[in-house]
Amino acid sequence: MEQVEVQETPSIVLSKEVLALGQESEGWKALRSKVREACETRGYFLVEYSEITSQHQEEVLRGMKAIFDVPQETKTKHMNKPGHLVYIGQTQLPLYESIGIFGEDHVEETQALADLKWPEGNNEGNNVNFCEVVNSMNSKLKDLNFVLMRLIFEAFGIGKHYEFEAEKTTDSLRATKYRAPTENGNQNETLGLTAHVDKNTLSTLCENGVPGLEVLHDDEGQWRPLPIPKGSWLVLLGNVFEVWTNGLLHGVRHRVMMSGDKERYSYGCFSTPREGVTMEVPPELVDNDHPALYRPFIYSDFLAIHGRSPSFDILKTYAGI
Repeated sequence: MEQVEVQETPSIVLSKEVLALGQESEGWKALRSKVREACETRGYFLVEYSEITSQHQEEVLRGMKAIFDVPQETKTKHMNKPGHLVYIGQTQLPLYESIGIFGEDHVEETQALADLKWPEGNNEGNNVNFCEVVNSMNSKLKDLNFVLMRLIFEAFGIGKHYEFEAEKTTDSLRATKYRAPTENGNQNETLGLTAHVDKNTLSTLCENGVPGLEVLHDDEGQWRPLPIPKGSWLVLLGNVFEVWTNGLLHGVRHRVMMSGDKERYSYGCFSTPREGVTMEVPPELVDNDHPALYRPFIYSDFLAIHGRSPSFDILKTYAGI
C-alpha cells in the first residue's frame, strides 16, 4: 500500500480553563462534539494538555533513553517480572525494544528501573530526578485518559456508564525505542512495528520528533505518516471503544516504519479494563435498527488469547454476533 503525504490531524486543547468548565456548559458540549467528530472520522486526535509541558515530555524521554542504554543482558535479566516490568527486545523485530511498566501506582516499578541505571543510588541527582519526573508524568497521564474517556462517553450518549467503567479501568506505561536502520547494519530493514490495532481502550503517546508512526486510512487504503508535534499527545482508539459504542467507532490501524539515521523514542499510557471485567454493548445503543454487534465477554480472556495478534478483525472474530 502506498504511503502518501501528511494530513492535518484533529486537535483539541485541554487548558486549565477548559478543564474547569462545567459538564453542562456550552464550552464543554462544544469540546465533546469536536472529540466525537475526530473519533468518528479518524479514530485518533492530538491533545494539548496544560498539565504536562513539552519540557516534561523531553525529560521523560531522555530518562527512558538512559534506561534503554543499560546493557542488554541486564535488561533481559531484570525486566521480566510478570505484571510489573516487562522488557521486549531483540525479537522478530530487530529495530524494536520496549519497556512496559505495570502495577497500580507504578512507583515501585519506576524505582526498579532507576536502580538498573544507577545501582549505586543517587548519581548526581539522576536517580531521584528520574523517579520524580516519571512518576509525575504517569499520574498526569492517567488523569488525562480519564478526562478523554469521559468526553467520549458523554459524546455518544452513554455518559451515565462512565463512572462505572472508569472504576474498572487500569493502565500501563510503555517506553519504546526504534533503532535506525543504519544502526542495525541493514538499510533495507525498515519495519519498526507490525501493523495492528490496539486492543485496549485508549493509547496516549508522545515522541522525540523522529518520524515513523503511520496510520491506515480505510477509505483510501493508504498509509499516512502521523507525526506528533512537540508538546502534544496523540490519542488512538482501541478495540474496547468498538464494543462500548456498538461499532460506531473503530480501533486505529497503525504501524511504525523507520528510515534515516536517528533513533525514535516514544512514551505513552495505555488504558485497559481490569482483570475479569466483562465487556458488553451499552443498551442505549441497541434497538431494532441497531442490534448488538458483540456478545458479552471477559476482556482478560480475549487479551490472553489474542493480545499480540496483528489481525485487524480479531475482535469481530472473537466476540462478533
